[in-house]
This record gives sequence, structure tokens and C-alpha cells, in this order.
Amino acid sequence: MHGNFSSADAHAQAGASQLAPNEAAIGTFMYALFAPDIVHQHPDAWIEIVYIKPGEPIKWRFFSAHDLKPIIDHVVHMNGLGHNCYVGAALRHGNKPPKGRASKEHFCAARVSWIDCDNAGDYERVVAISKREQLRPALVVQTGSKPHWRGQIHFLNSEPLTNPKDVEDANTALRDLFQSDDVQNCDRLVRIGGTINYPSEAKRARGYVTEPTTVRIDPNAPSYTVEALCALRPASDSAHNAQTNDEPIAEFGRADGRRRGMDKVRELLASVRPGHWHIPMRDAVAVMVGLQLTDAVIKMICARYCSGDRDDGDLAKLIETARSKFDKPDFGEGYEGMAEPDTGHAKQLRFLTLEEWRHRDLPTPDYLLGEVLSTTSRGVMSAPTGLGKSNAAIAIGMRMAAGASFLHWEGRRPAKVLYIDGEMSRRLLKQRLLAEEVRLLGETSEQVREQFNPAGFHALSTEDIPNFNPLNTRPGQMAIERIIAEMGGCDFVIFDNVMSLISGSMVDEEAWAQTLPWVKSLTKRGIGQLWIHHTGHDETKGYGTKTREWQMDVVIHLTKAERADTDVSFKLEFRKARERRPDNREDFQPVNIFLVNDRWDGDAQSGSQRPKRVTPMARKYLEALQNVVAGGEQPKSKRLHGEHAVHSDDWKAECELLGLLDRNEAKNAYRAKFSKYRAELVAANLVACEGDYTWIR
Repeated sequence: MHGNFSSADAHAQAGASQLAPNEAAIGTFMYALFAPDIVHQHPDAWIEIVYIKPGEPIKWRFFSAHDLKPIIDHVVHMNGLGHNCYVGAALRHGNKPPKGRASKEHFCAARVSWIDCDNAGDYERVVAISKREQLRPALVVQTGSKPHWRGQIHFLNSEPLTNPKDVEDANTALRDLFQSDDVQNCDRLVRIGGTINYPSEAKRARGYVTEPTTVRIDPNAPSYTVEALCALRPASDSAHNAQTNDEPIAEFGRADGRRRGMDKVRELLASVRPGHWHIPMRDAVAVMVGLQLTDAVIKMICARYCSGDRDDGDLAKLIETARSKFDKPDFGEGYEGMAEPDTGHAKQLRFLTLEEWRHRDLPTPDYLLGEVLSTTSRGVMSAPTGLGKSNAAIAIGMRMAAGASFLHWEGRRPAKVLYIDGEMSRRLLKQRLLAEEVRLLGETSEQVREQFNPAGFHALSTEDIPNFNPLNTRPGQMAIERIIAEMGGCDFVIFDNVMSLISGSMVDEEAWAQTLPWVKSLTKRGIGQLWIHHTGHDETKGYGTKTREWQMDVVIHLTKAERADTDVSFKLEFRKARERRPDNREDFQPVNIFLVNDRWDGDAQSGSQRPKRVTPMARKYLEALQNVVAGGEQPKSKRLHGEHAVHSDDWKAECELLGLLDRNEAKNAYRAKFSKYRAELVAANLVACEGDYTWIR
């Protein structure tokens, strides 16, 4: 039985020997904590991943619990970059916090109960007690072996625990039984098994080394009820109980290497009593400000000593006064008990040298449409009433969802898109959505249509939300957050439009200022945005305050472009384009856009032809199509949308003459090859298809 503590399985050992994150072991660990049969009981469940690189601020990210593969891939990537990776030991649910990490209020369910052994001698004691009590862990993660064995030990619950008190009772009983660390809180983080453990410089000085963590699973381990675990708990220990009450203080004191300072905080807070609150609280806050704890952490530690809990007004004033007096600004959320000592924390968040900027690892934008819209971009698109901005917004959203191009803007990948309409009737919205779907699918042939299915497009009519609250109010924002959670996350949101979704005057800044913190929080979570807006009597600019555009990456303006054969025709131009560079300038050129014969078309006003990003082989297929067109209309040719459309048989015949296709190869391979390169040309907006016919754009 006790051998379960000491070694990893073959997969984990193989990865460990290479000092690289072991994807197989990470997957084994994640599926052990978040088994599908448990996760499926909680449709809104999500998982919190935290990663810490010694000497850098903490980072975190939230993922849907219903698809572990993206989580595993992300952990492998971040761990490979030198980050220690942790996961919430229990499922989370509810609205993901727009700022900061998850807390106990987000607890959902725990499949296991756990202990953490970090000190010399813990391993031997745990093995001996397990033998005596006939306990068998289901999952053991060895987090280190030098200078001594360290690990996390998990015991299977008889059923998933959904009551936070049950989790903490079981964990506390195990802690007291094994005399292990204080990790009983239900929102606890644990190190992810299979990752590399990167110790801080302070720990290296004590003999810690960079080494792989290993995973051991016992598929036959028994399960335990909360009552059974609590029955194992020894007689109460006053010291332990005191530690439990001071858990936030203990956790942050240990985490940041500031134990003496936090001991002083404990002493001051212990002296708080009726009639003697202000002075000890003032001094405790001053100590914590000096230790560079964030406002959120200070409020968490002081909450139970304040009549207003974390939101106590007097506490907020004390924090503000201390920061002003000692010139210690709040560096924001992002503090956690497992963080390594970081003596340079303030400098890293305030300024960097040129050399530090040169070597700073920053992610590239996750572009969704050209290099204009991404998962982190914010934009506003303004136009006069009746010009077609909603039609254009729906078209843009559907193509991002399908991973398809829109006019000369290149589609990148299928995305999850939420379109929120606050103005149209549900009947009209349905009509426009279905019409745009027909247009999108009509741009591709039946053979490749499935590849450009806008399955990730979601539309919301505010008529479907009783008593809809404006988005510059917390209830309105939380309603949208719940919808995003139900979607399992979102890449991009289109808000149509500002005046119908936000209450108050559009002339001054107040209404938008109330919305802006939420707008920024969406960006931080990788949710791009496009806000649709009206003009006023002055149709040359968006109505109301100019400050709305200050926080935007792109400002798009539509003006009327007269055309007799359509009701939807306008000129689109960029009034602001933060991401514009010489190599992507074509994405930001003015363009005339029109909806003619139920098909979007446009002509970019550019001095040079936009380069098309296609592979050399796709370029050869395009040349074959150009040869057929140059040879004049064939018997199977026809005119579609005013263009010479070539039948697939004629195009394939030309490809065979050029050696691009071989009629003798397997039919499936032949068909797949042709479909692949035609789809690439469609995605690059070089050709358009309808059934078996293709024409050059």
C-alpha cells in the first residue's frame, strides 16, 4: 500500500528524465481530478489554472471543465517556458471573476480530499500512519525529491463533495491526522503532476533543484466518506485551531517570505475589540501596505474584523491613507499563497529596461479576421441609421465563427462569437441571421461547406431577457457573463448597439465610464469586442462623447456610398488603427462595401494589390483555374454573379495536365487534394464557389 507514495508510473518517469513537461502524465493527473462523469454533472463548471515564474508576477486563466485538452496543451506550453503550474483542486462554477482569481464562492465540487507534505520527515510519517489506519491514496504527486521528499496526496471521496464545509472538514481531519501543511481550504491550488518544478533562488540556496514532478494513480483505491475521515481526526490541537482561524495571514506570510511582518499583523489584529478598532487596524494595514500586499488581499485578511466585511468603508479609507502616506500604490490582483519571494515585484510591474523589454515573452495576438479583429482587440463601428451596419456586423461575426474570410480580410480560425442585439425585434433578427447564413454557405462549394460552418456563432436578442438591465450596470454585465459561461467561453462579442445596450446620456462620459471596467476585464480574459454605434445629426462621427474611442484599438466609420442596384452600400474607413504597420496596411485601407445579388462584395481603395497568403501549391491550382478562364467558356461553363464560372471537371482536367492531380490515384485522395486547395483559395478570398462552379474574385 505505502508504495503508492514513492514512485511514478512509466509514462511519468519517461517524461521526467527529459526535464520537460510530460503531457501524458499531466493528462493523467487532470483526468484523475476532473473525471468526465463528475464534470458532466455540472454544465457550468470551469477550471482555474495558475502559473508562477520565480521573480515574476502571478498569472492565471480560466477554462471550461468540459474539454481538458486545451488546458493540458496550455499547461505544457507555460511549464515549458519556466512557469510553475497549479490548478484548483476542486471544480469552480458561477460567473468567472472579471478581475482577480477565483475564491471560495466559486467552489463547485471536489472528487478528492487532499494533504500537502512539504517538510523533511513528512513522507515517513504519512507512510507509517497510512499503514496504521489502513488508508490508501488514489493519487500521489511527488513534487520534489531534493533536499527531501515532497508531495501532494489525494484520497478518493465516496461521492463528489459539493458543500465547501464538507471539503474543509475532510481536509482538516487529514491534516490533523498526518500533521501536514495547512491546505484544507476548498479553493486550494495544487501543483499539476507531470510538470517541471522550478524552485526560486531562495529555495535553491536551501538545496532545492529543478526537477520533474511525477504522478502515481491507484485505480483500485477505496473511497472515503467525510464522516469516516473526520473519525480519524485526533484530539483537537489548540495551536492548529488557531492557525486555521488565521489562515489568510499564515498563507500570505509563508508565501511571500515575510513571516515576521505577518506575525506583527496577526498580533495587531488580535488586539482588535469593541471600542479599540481604529488604531490596531490602521497599524496592521500600514504593515501590509509596506509588504506590498494588494488591496484585495488586505481586505480578505481584515474582513472578519470589519462590520462591512471586505467592502467596509472605513477599511478602504485606511488602505487609501496608508498608500498615500507611504507612496505604495496597489499593483492589482494577482497574489496567491504559493507565490515565490519576489523582491523586485514593484519594479517589474512599473518599468523595465530596454533589454528586459527585448527579452520579455509576450503572446502574439490571436487574430480572427485579418489583422483588424482579434481576441484582445476592442473596436467601435459607427454609422448613420439605416446604412446597414447591423447587416455588416452579423456578416463579420458569422465569418469569424466560421473561420472564413470577409471580402479582403482573411479568416484565421473558427471562433466562438456572441452577437448581442438590443434594438431589432426577434422576428427581424431571425430573418437577418438566416439570410446571412445562406450568403456565407453560398460562398463555398458543397464539398468544403462543412469546413466553413458558423457553428460557433451565437446570437442574443435582449427581448429574450426579461427586464434586461443595461450593460453599464452590474446586473446587466453579470447576465452577459452567465451567457458566456453557458457557451463554454467566448472569443469575440459584438454589441449592437451602444445606445440600446447602455443607459444614460451618450453626450457625457458617465455611462461609458461605468461600462469601461467590464470592457477591460473582457479584454484581459481574451474576449475581443466590436461595439456598434450610431451617429447623430453630424454623420461624420459617432454620437456623443469622444472618450469612448480613447480605449479602442480600431475606430471604424461607415458613410453612404451611392449605388443604384442595392440598398446596402457604404464606404468603410478606419479613423484609428493601433495595429496598423507597413506590412498589414492593406487591412486598414478604406473600402467600398455593397450587398448585391445577395452577395457581399467590395473594392479596397488601395494603391497596391493586397498580397494573398496561400501556399505555393494552392497558387499552382489558381494558375490552373486562370488557364481555364483564359481559354474561354467551355461547354460546362456558366455565368454566375456576372462572372465566368468554371466547372470543377474542367479545372481538374487542367490540374491533371499540369501534374497537380493524378487520375490514377485513389479517388478519396484525389478528391481530398482538390478540395483542400480550393478551400485554401476560398479562404484567401481569391476565388468564390457555388456548387461545382468556381470563379476568380
